[in-house]
Amino acid sequence: MLSSTSLVISLVFLGQILVICVYWFSRYSGLSPIIGTCEECGSSRRCQDRGNKGTVYLILFTPVDMRSNMLNVSKTTRGIPHAPDRRSIVDATDMSNQARQLRVILIGGSSHAGKTSLGQVLASRIGWRHISTDNLARHPGRPWKDKPDKVPEHVAEHYLSLSTEELFADVLRHYKNLWLDIEAMITLHANDPSTDQLVMEGSALWPEFVAPMRLEKVAAIWLTASNHLFQSRIYNESNFEETAGRDQKMIQKFLERTHLYNQRMLEAVKQFGLVSIDIETTSSLEELANRCLQELGKSEAVK
Repeated sequence: MLSSTSLVISLVFLGQILVICVYWFSRYSGLSPIIGTCEECGSSRRCQDRGNKGTVYLILFTPVDMRSNMLNVSKTTRGIPHAPDRRSIVDATDMSNQARQLRVILIGGSSHAGKTSLGQVLASRIGWRHISTDNLARHPGRPWKDKPDKVPEHVAEHYLSLSTEELFADVLRHYKNLWLDIEAMITLHANDPSTDQLVMEGSALWPEFVAPMRLEKVAAIWLTASNHLFQSRIYNESNFEETAGRDQKMIQKFLERTHLYNQRMLEAVKQFGLVSIDIETTSSLEELANRCLQELGKSEAVK
């Protein structure tokens, strides 16, 4: 018969083997468990509703590859339902708490997609610092001004002399030139606990630049919309109907570049397996913020 000491040693040894097996299974299967909350009441504690006698957990298994740090939505959901309704609805407040375990949230998208508004709301809600990449350096910018100001000649020449493809290539070169500084800032805030947690947004967060980053505590999401919505927003802001001649032509070129940026961005998001949200699927800024936090809650980056 085994002595008590031998039994303890055997149990410890078996426990170590179990830990090693779980580690290698997670590594090679590409799945990693995240324990969430009760679907009905949002609590991970014993739920008393409907006479439920056991603790209810929602177990999400998400890929743990490079893009798991970029807000991959889990491909497989397994769990014990709280009730016959199996919808995975998670309270937005709970998602805010989970988002706090990140250090950097990145919000990309084309001009007029609503990145700044969303970034400000998220930063305010979770108490983080907000930064826009637009403030790091200025490209020629938008080809309209509030009266009586006029569009500078170099900005007018930029939009009038280049094709839509050339305008897109030029702004992408500008973002690429900024990327080293942006990447350094993201890395600093992700790795240094003494720095502020950061919500960074801007069109310079191009999917192809962001995807190779292998930083835990960093999550990213891209906003998109229909061409019609972009046109409506740009026409309204620029007072398009009140302009004429070359002013209208410049605004139209800006709109065409916006459409092309959005199209190529979505292609890149799909290519790298990243996450985008169509802002027209939400009815308000608050709902968009909640949706973003829900996507954060599904991310392997939330630990």
